[in-house]
Amino acid sequence: MEKQIEQRATTPDAPPVAAYTVRRAYEADAFHQFPLLDRVRLRREAEERGLRIPIDPYEELERLDREGAFSPLLFDGDEVVFREEQGFVPWQDLAFDDGMRETPRAHPLYSPWQLLYLRDALRLDKAEVNIEWLLDDEKRASAHTTMRHWYERQIAQWRQLDGSWHDLMLMLFRLQGIYGPSIKGTLTKATVSLIYDDSVNDFVDPRALEPPWDPSSILSELGVGAESIKNMYERLATKTHGFDPVRNWYMLFRMAPAKQRARLRGEARRAHDAYDAALMLRRFYRDVTGELLLAPDEIFDVSDKSWKKKLFGRWPLERYTRADLAVELRIRQLNPHEVHLVVEGATEHAVCRRVLEEIGGMPLNDMGVSVQELEGVGKLRKEALRAVKTFPRFLVLVADREGDMEREVERLISEGILTEEAVQLWDTSFEEANFSDAELIEMIEALATERGASLTLDAETLRSSFEEHRDRAGRKSKGLATFATKLAALPQFGSVNVSKTELAPLMADRILKDLRERDEEEIIRTRPVVKTLISIFRVT
Repeated sequence: MEKQIEQRATTPDAPPVAAYTVRRAYEADAFHQFPLLDRVRLRREAEERGLRIPIDPYEELERLDREGAFSPLLFDGDEVVFREEQGFVPWQDLAFDDGMRETPRAHPLYSPWQLLYLRDALRLDKAEVNIEWLLDDEKRASAHTTMRHWYERQIAQWRQLDGSWHDLMLMLFRLQGIYGPSIKGTLTKATVSLIYDDSVNDFVDPRALEPPWDPSSILSELGVGAESIKNMYERLATKTHGFDPVRNWYMLFRMAPAKQRARLRGEARRAHDAYDAALMLRRFYRDVTGELLLAPDEIFDVSDKSWKKKLFGRWPLERYTRADLAVELRIRQLNPHEVHLVVEGATEHAVCRRVLEEIGGMPLNDMGVSVQELEGVGKLRKEALRAVKTFPRFLVLVADREGDMEREVERLISEGILTEEAVQLWDTSFEEANFSDAELIEMIEALATERGASLTLDAETLRSSFEEHRDRAGRKSKGLATFATKLAALPQFGSVNVSKTELAPLMADRILKDLRERDEEEIIRTRPVVKTLISIFRVT
């Protein structure tokens, strides 16, 4: 594809090299999404990026223009004068009387993208030297040859600075109307500056008024090939990531709305200006070649990026989704939920919630823990995949081994969605694994007493009846607690009607009493769920 584009740019019918100019951009309203800045607005924008220029920057900006370090795109006045079409002339020759001042002045206008190199324009003509050396005439007169050559190269670079950025500026001017709305938008929505359309007597999206654009024709307009875009992008992204003070938070900042990034100051703000420019080049290169270049935060990552595909479900990423945001928050440990606990039913839900809130001394939501009922093995995969996208760090499962549960859990562990340490499966049921037959009878009896009933069922009868039931029913047998409540409701055992979920508060009470009075290891031997609950508490 790139070879075809390069050939097209050299054919007799192709536009001349660098056919695109500032004049052409201006006449095509290319600056609508990113309006030009006058010197007052330029100074304000510079200050937000930690750059200091005089309160009245007129003379300083004229000096930078004269030296070739930082020139305006054009001068506004009785007629528009484009700086690239002529050499430097004293600004007074371009003065325009706008009625605001006694002495007319020139009205230079700049693009916001020129802020990318304003720092160099303000600093490359200066040298930091030792004060003692500066005040010593003899030492100053005998400056080292290497030092002189260094500063001579630096001042030469300064005087060519504006020209060295010229091609990239033209590229951004041409692309900003196409990719700018996405760069200026939110996580999932573009932000477009509407324009007034006389034909419909209303404000419209300017992109709807333009004919379909052809990436290869834009390359011809700019007089560049696809490789040039790649080189521009990689130089800009690499340099920017090097000085970005919040580089490790790149992805999270890029997911924030542009209005929030605009609140950054100093080098962080300059860095994200440059990322805006780089990402427009990246998207353009993708549209030209079909290849998506590494993101700025990936250029220095020497891994094969498989970890990103594992976490985000796809890679490489061009645009971010809300699911990606949840994953990134999990990585940065910023998501409000630290642990997502999946339990099999309402009883487990009630017991786990009560115990965690009691030992934590606060509601689960404040602890960063959420609890969800699974309601059957058939929903495990769906809920696990949803949870791993929505909730951070730890996905914990507490369930029975019944049916295909164990096989499905093994599959999810092999896929990295669950970990062995975060899974607790009972060979029997939650109640049978954590409470004795006698304790279940005692809890049912306590509820019966509150209701004025008398339970005549004992632990031995419960166990023998349950074993007979399990032998008959096989895989369809009920859990011990469910069977116990059904048995207690029979007339011969007192007609005590209680539900399994009514037992949950009493189960939680027994666990909490044990935690206050018994050794942790001893509790875990008889109530294994405590190991999981304590682990969750310690993590949060």
